[in-house]
Amino acid sequence: MRFDTISARDLYKYMDRLRYTLIDVRSADEYRQGHISGAVNIPYDTMTIPLSGIDPGKTCVLYCDRGATSLLAARKLFDHGYNVLSVIGGLAAYDGPVER
Repeated sequence: MRFDTISARDLYKYMDRLRYTLIDVRSADEYRQGHISGAVNIPYDTMTIPLSGIDPGKTCVLYCDRGATSLLAARKLFDHGYNVLSVIGGLAAYDGPVER
């Protein structure tokens, strides 16, 4: 791995929208069922580079359901020059508020 991971417990440190873009890489249906407030939904299965509407100067903080898909997405984005962090354990490990 050539990018960093963060724990879900420390996710609050990366919710500054001026410096970070929080990206939920789950499906649109999963996103609608509940997501972290402020997250943008870009499903991994339909992810294209460059990411539409995402500021390439910000670090992308990626999460999925349990952490595996966000690792795949992080590798893909990192290989295309994005600064990325992946949340270990994904939404399942996050204990903060979820928006529906």
